[in-house]
Amino acid sequence: MTTLEQTKKRQQVFLWAECEHNIVGTTGISLRQGRQNCVGEFGITIRKDYRGKGSCNSKPTSM
Repeated sequence: MTTLEQTKKRQQVFLWAECEHNIVGTTGISLRQGRQNCVGEFGITIRKDYRGKGSCNSKPTSM
């Protein structure tokens, strides 16, 4: 099943972080399938050149 299909079925949440119109990080939470559907997995990725710098100077945008 693709990420988009899992998101539509409410089995996954996928978010990204932007700084000055560049994607600088991603995160996601997904449910396992079958008997372990009560267990979630969490992941986070931040571009190397943005790690340890704190927040971006640009204002957040609404969704």
